[in-house]
Amino acid sequence: MHMTPLRIIGLRTIGIGLVGVALILAGCDNSEASGDDTTPTVTATGNAAPESTMGPTSDSRPPAAIASIDGEPHDLALGTYCWGGICADAIGIITPPEPVAVSAGASLDLAGDITGIELTESSWVIYPVTGEPIGTGENWVAFRPEADTIEVPAGDGAAIPSDLEAGEYLLTLTARQEGQDAFYGLRIVVD
Repeated sequence: MHMTPLRIIGLRTIGIGLVGVALILAGCDNSEASGDDTTPTVTATGNAAPESTMGPTSDSRPPAAIASIDGEPHDLALGTYCWGGICADAIGIITPPEPVAVSAGASLDLAGDITGIELTESSWVIYPVTGEPIGTGENWVAFRPEADTIEVPAGDGAAIPSDLEAGEYLLTLTARQEGQDAFYGLRIVVD
């Protein structure tokens, strides 16, 4: 069969296109498929790499945050963030693997390394857990909230709402500093 120059150019273009697609797909990260028990990162910009959901901070990683509930400290898991020029999107609200038992009306304060920086905003929100986790690892569980939020007034005197019904919830913290933000989570069981 004789190939015309136009047909050869068309086949080369298709071949180059397929090689390009293969290279792009080879570069995609799927930490869940690889059994990686680090932060479940869906997309990242810059040079962000999956890291443990809790632990030390660096200039490009938000500081550790702790929820002090009735004076008892509970580590919050880091989820989606843009900090120090690095952005990472988590697959949902990330929490430590085990829930924490709390009482309705319990006091709620922010503690940990995050209190050492000046935040322009911090806010607490509670979501009812309405389904199964969408992802899990050794040090984290991810949920996608499907119900209405319950706002928790921030600042001095913040508390788990006293009228919150018994059940399982996601307690989330949004922390903002000029040009940066981070989202943290903790699963709580209200008795």
